[in-house]
Amino acid sequence: MEKQLITLIILIILIPISLFAEVIKNGGDSSNLGQVDQPGDVIITYNDGVSRFISSNIVETIVLIQVESTSTTQVIQGEDERTKVEVPSETFATVTYISIIDPINTPQLFEELKIVFAEMNDPTHQRIDSTTRVFSAYDEQGTVTQNFDKPLIITIPYPDANQDGIVDGTMISETSLKMYALEGSNWVEIEGGTIDTAVNICTAPVWHFSVYALRGIPFGKDLYKVYVYPNPFRPAIHNEITFAEVTDTATIRIFTIAGELVKTIEVTPADSGSPRWNGKNDAGERVASGIYIYLITTEEGYKISGKIGIIK
Repeated sequence: MEKQLITLIILIILIPISLFAEVIKNGGDSSNLGQVDQPGDVIITYNDGVSRFISSNIVETIVLIQVESTSTTQVIQGEDERTKVEVPSETFATVTYISIIDPINTPQLFEELKIVFAEMNDPTHQRIDSTTRVFSAYDEQGTVTQNFDKPLIITIPYPDANQDGIVDGTMISETSLKMYALEGSNWVEIEGGTIDTAVNICTAPVWHFSVYALRGIPFGKDLYKVYVYPNPFRPAIHNEITFAEVTDTATIRIFTIAGELVKTIEVTPADSGSPRWNGKNDAGERVASGIYIYLITTEEGYKISGKIGIIK
């Protein structure tokens, strides 16, 4: 079989205008030798389920999963058994092959460069490298299926081994993750995506295949300008403590150094980014002198904390 693949590659190199492909159907032992009149993509599928994809003089080894045109929904799994594609019934009129590959660990220079440019175009969000996937669909002639008549549901897992709500190796809250598609040199957010924090997956409907990844904003990205004044706060000479440069909507919680919650402030657009605290607890009583901890949390789950000193 290896000799056949070598022969095929030689034919492509020497005779670029006439591409030959030997296709062995899954589960069968017979083969058909076909000829493609024009240069293009060729997929050679073997009984072992591993296919050799030849395109633009680049040879990659990928796994193609056959999808039949049936009246039932089919679920395709990637090699990690957690990345999935849910194919609704009768989505494809003919037999289709789906591949799921990791462009970060698979040499695909063009795709990697596109990803780099897309990151530069949106530096605010951070991509989780391990969630990047290339989804592709081909018919039996190796032609790429561009768009679907029905949305397919794709699932991409993310790492959070200790279930602390933070994506492993990052400062990104799992609740802030969204699925994005690489369109040209830009990341485009996929609408309708959901996060399942119990099993650490993101699921979203897509109408075409592309490069997909999960992206989020690191903690404090929207809050890095926050500062508090006057600090320390002296009730005898100061009326209020101001939290400056806060987002339009957020929750401020103030704790004692022992961790006791003393005050909760809900920030609204009416605060103009500068909510204030009068130094009293939720019961309306003046708090004692000491060090207090503030924690600011946005609706997206981004957080920042700091200390406030109160001196009477």
